[in-house]
Amino acid sequence: MEKKQRIGTCIALAACMTLGLVGGAQAATSHSISYKYFDDAGNLVGQKVTLCSNITRHAATVDTQYYIMEQTSCSPTNPPPPLDEEVTPDVGLPGTIVSSYNLPSFLSISAACVMAECQPTGTAEVVEIQDKGWTWLPGLD
Repeated sequence: MEKKQRIGTCIALAACMTLGLVGGAQAATSHSISYKYFDDAGNLVGQKVTLCSNITRHAATVDTQYYIMEQTSCSPTNPPPPLDEEVTPDVGLPGTIVSSYNLPSFLSISAACVMAECQPTGTAEVVEIQDKGWTWLPGLD
């Protein structure tokens, strides 16, 4: 009888692990975030996103010093403040969800946003750029 109980326990444990009931829980993200990356010549070269569902994805080159950061709240009825780590007051682009950027000195945020398809204020969640021929992969890098 004891052997059957151990087998039953092992089966139940395996089922729980398969269903994700065992292991670390992942907290919901407070913001949907997109980083759109540019090279030294001002070309849009990649993007990484974190969606409200905690799904993270990236495409092309995501490790340059030049970027546009966009963010939206995942709680539209009770939005948290913008993420402090990246937001500099008065640095975003009015009428968009751009919250910060660092671009080559010759590239204006307006011109960069045309290339990067910056999303307007009121956008529910950041959007993956789909028309650049990039392959989207899971994770942030």
